[in-house]
Amino acid sequence: MNEREPLPAPAVPGLGRDRHRTLREHLMQEMDGATAPVPRRTRRRLWWSLAPTAVAAAAVAVALVAGAGAPDVPTTTEIGQVSDQAAAPLLQQFALVAEQQPTGQVRDEQYVYVKSLVSFSSFRFASDGTQTVTRDAPHEREIWVAVDGSRAGRLAGGNGPTTLDPNPTPDVGSPTYRFLESLPTDPARLLAKIYADTKGQGNTPDQQAFTTIGDLLRESVAPPKVTAALYRAAARIPGVVVVNDVVDAAGRHGVGVARLDETTGSRTEWIFDRDESTFLGEREVQVVKSPEGLKPGTLIGISAVLTRAIVDTTDTRG
Repeated sequence: MNEREPLPAPAVPGLGRDRHRTLREHLMQEMDGATAPVPRRTRRRLWWSLAPTAVAAAAVAVALVAGAGAPDVPTTTEIGQVSDQAAAPLLQQFALVAEQQPTGQVRDEQYVYVKSLVSFSSFRFASDGTQTVTRDAPHEREIWVAVDGSRAGRLAGGNGPTTLDPNPTPDVGSPTYRFLESLPTDPARLLAKIYADTKGQGNTPDQQAFTTIGDLLRESVAPPKVTAALYRAAARIPGVVVVNDVVDAAGRHGVGVARLDETTGSRTEWIFDRDESTFLGEREVQVVKSPEGLKPGTLIGISAVLTRAIVDTTDTRG
């Protein structure tokens, strides 16, 4: 692969605006073979819609990855302890490190490339109301997205490659590198834009703002000053806390910056390396029993960012 040096940035979306296959929403629900109502969870709008030719294949891929027959891996995890440490100073530390990273030249004809390790849970309901939780084994996922959104991207992992549609109309829920480059670097203005652009989405405005920033911090590349502004904007959201020790999908220990969704009872945790102050991955864990009966300690999803770079092609043989 023809790669430039990895750029400092955030990290991971899913398959598209209309497919909420993310850390927070990888729920395959069945009731004796029929689809059951999806529990009320924060909805994420992501970068792109799938190309029409890929929709059916992607739907099958989701079913195979998350459905019956998923590997027997643990579906529960330790609930990390919330620290007395305030989140704002820690996020400021991460922001200072991010904005000091070198800014490389990025051309429109290039692609954002992110390689991650991911694992999701699926929830199946029987007609008697009983619930079975399974979690797929961690597997690699690679994604390529055009810097300016003008060309098709590519997704690989799980059940094979998928072509992703171009993204001519990016927004905070479905960004491109060029869109991220245009965002305000003043954290107050940036957070105000996120609140305004996500109005009416999610369970609460604060949780949706945290969710949106998390989406921008997982599978993307942004200029260093924008990344820093995202950290500082997150520090302004009420309810953001520090979790002492969190482990990502690759087994790396880090410190968590987290927020509890009061509606679902789940906590989203962004995981950072303590020494390098860099983003490692994300985890979502049930902290209190949910309205749908999910028990505390249920691991909903987990990821780890392995590689992030600006590349010249989507051909892995390049």
